Amino acid sequence: MQKDLIRNIKPFDNNYTVITTNAIDCLHDSIEILETKEGMLSDDGYTFNNLVNLMGLRQEWQDNEIDEVCQRYECSFNKDDSEVICKDGNVIYFIQCLTAVEAHVLAKKLRWDILNGYN
Repeated sequence: MQKDLIRNIKPFDNNYTVITTNAIDCLHDSIEILETKEGMLSDDGYTFNNLVNLMGLRQEWQDNEIDEVCQRYECSFNKDDSEVICKDGNVIYFIQCLTAVEAHVLAKKLRWDILNGYN
């Protein structure tokens, strides 16, 4: 049985709405999205924080590569705020973008481990 993509939508202060999805990230957390009143979507730096600060993958995270991945999904990476954004508000593309960014960074780590003989 397929579940709905959106689990919950709730206002967050006067400027944002938090969209909680049933999609999960690489830490098996629900993907949460901030939506501005103008309809722009943001991960509020969550993807960067997970991969770089929590998982220690700074070497694998390259801002220009991340932005290239994001552009495939009509999104972008705002390096000033370390956030992935989608200006047109397409939730499906945004979730695909976040997942692709995670896959890109994790694949670089796996490749590095294989080339250097780590398991």
